[in-house]
Amino acid sequence: MPNLLRRSRQVMAVLSRHELTWLKGWIGQRMPDLRSRDQEAQLPTGHAQPAHQTQAEHLRMALEELGGAFIKIGQLISTRPDLIPPEYAHELAKLQDGVTSVPFVEIEPILVEELGHPLDVLFASFDQRPLAAASIAQVHVATLHTGQSVVVKVQRPNVAVLIEEDLDILIAMAEWASKHLAFGSQYNLPGIVNEFAYMLRNELDFRREAHNMDLMRQYVQGDHGIYIPAVEWHFTTGRVLTMERVDGIKATDVLRLDQAHVDRRVVAENAIRLVMRSIFEFGFFHADPHPGNFFVRPDGSLALLDFGIVGRVTSPLQRSLLHMGLALVRQNGARLADELYELCGSHTNLNRTELQRDLELLIDRYANRSVEELSASEVITQALMIVRRHRLQLPSELVALLRLISIGEGIGTAVDPGFQVLTYAAPYFEQFYRSQFAPSTLARSVVEHSLETAELVGELPTRLRRLLTQLARGDVRFKVDDAGLRELMREMQHMINRVTLSIILSATIVALGLGLLAYRPPEWEPIAGLILVVAFPASLLLGAALMLSIWRSSRK
Repeated sequence: MPNLLRRSRQVMAVLSRHELTWLKGWIGQRMPDLRSRDQEAQLPTGHAQPAHQTQAEHLRMALEELGGAFIKIGQLISTRPDLIPPEYAHELAKLQDGVTSVPFVEIEPILVEELGHPLDVLFASFDQRPLAAASIAQVHVATLHTGQSVVVKVQRPNVAVLIEEDLDILIAMAEWASKHLAFGSQYNLPGIVNEFAYMLRNELDFRREAHNMDLMRQYVQGDHGIYIPAVEWHFTTGRVLTMERVDGIKATDVLRLDQAHVDRRVVAENAIRLVMRSIFEFGFFHADPHPGNFFVRPDGSLALLDFGIVGRVTSPLQRSLLHMGLALVRQNGARLADELYELCGSHTNLNRTELQRDLELLIDRYANRSVEELSASEVITQALMIVRRHRLQLPSELVALLRLISIGEGIGTAVDPGFQVLTYAAPYFEQFYRSQFAPSTLARSVVEHSLETAELVGELPTRLRRLLTQLARGDVRFKVDDAGLRELMREMQHMINRVTLSIILSATIVALGLGLLAYRPPEWEPIAGLILVVAFPASLLLGAALMLSIWRSSRK
C-alpha cells in the first residue's frame, strides 16, 4: 500500500503538471489525501513545463514520464482509432518504450534463478551489454555451447509488481471517468482498460509468447517468404525467452535493401501474402505489427519478431468481413450498416439512418475507382472515422486486423511504390469466398447446426421445467440497463420540481391576497403596503423566471 500511494501521488503530480484537468476529479474523489503538497507529490527536477503544447502532446508526454504500464496502455490505445480522435492516435503512436537499461548485476540473478544454472554453464558467451531495452524487458546477445547465436529476452526486476500497481490506478481512473465524463459514458472504459490489462499481463508471460511463435512457425512452414525464429525451450521460462538470432534489414529501409540487392517486389508480395494468409487461412495473426517487428533477410523473406500480442480471426468474424466486403462491392449501404451494427453490438444512441447515409457516401466516394487506384489504408481510415463519429465500439480483434492490413499495405507500397496491393490480394478473397460456399463447407455447416438443434431440443424440457420452478419460487430476476433512463429521470425530477414550485408560488400569492382582504387591522396598513410593493413584484419576477426556464426546456 505505501508503494501504491507513492505511485498515485506521482501520477497526480504528472497529470496536474501536464494540465490534464479532466482527470483531476478522479484524484480528488478517489484519494483526497493526495492533494496535499508534500515532498513526494513534487515532480523531479529537470522537467520544465513545455509551452504551447496540445492536449494530445501533453497526454503523450505524461505517459512517457510515468512509464511502466502507462506507456504500454498508451501504445495500445494508439492502435484504436475507433475510440480516440486521429490527433491523439497519431501522437500516442510516437510513444517509445525504450528506456535506460538495467545494470547487468541486477539482471544476472533473474537469469540464474529462472534457468537454474550459472550463465557460464548455460552459454558459451553472454554479452552483458543489452542489445535493446524496453519498459518490460531487455535483450542480450548470447551463444550456446552448440555454437548457435541466440538473443535472450529477460524481464526487468519487479516489473510485474510495478505494472499491477499501475493497472490498479488505471482501472480506478477508468471507473471514475465512466461515471463522470462525457467520453467515459459513451464507451465501456473499464471494459476497455481490463481488456488492455489482460493483453499486458499476457505479455509478462514469456512462455505464452514462445508458444505463439511456435504456432505461427507451424502455420508458415513451407512458405519460404516468411520466417519465424526458433524458440530455445531449454532456456525459456516465464521471465526469460531465448530464441534464434535473426539478422536483417528493417522492412521500410529502402536504401539498405537496395544496397543489399534485395528484390523489393518479393518483399512486398511476402508482406501482403502474410496478411492474407493470416486472415483467411490461419485465423491467427501478429497483433503488434509495427515496422520494427519486421526484418528482411538477404533472400527477401520477412522475419517476424515479438509475438507478445497476437489475435485470432474467428469464423463469425471471417463471415462478417466477407459480408461487409460483398456489401461494399455491391454498393449496398443498408446491408453494410446492418453488418457493422451487428458486429459492434447494440448502441442505445445509434442513429441507424445517419449511419447508413455516411456509409453510402463512403461507398460513392470509391465506387468509380479501379482496383489499381484503391488504397486499403485510405478506405479503412475513412471507415474508422465513421465508426468513431457514431460512437460504435469495434471488437479489438477487428481493429488489430485492420491495423495489420494497413501496416502490410504500407510495407508493400514503401518497398515498391508501383505494387498493386488489392490486385495481388484479390485471389485470396476469391478463394475464401468460394471456400465458404463449397459443398463440403455447406454440408459441415448443416451437420453442425443439426447437432446443435438436436441438443437444444433434448435439453429443452429440463430447461423449461427449471425456469418454471424458478418462476414459481420467485427466484427469477430481470436485469435492466438504466444507463439510458438516468437522463430521463433527471428531466422528470426537474419537471416535477418546477410544477411543485409553480403550485407553491400560486398558492402563496392567493393566500396572501385573501389574508390581506379578510384580516387587515388598521395598524397593518404600512405592512400591507410594503407587502404589495415588495412581495407581488418578487412573485412576478419568480414566475417570469419559471416561465423562461420552461420555454428554454421546450426549445431543447
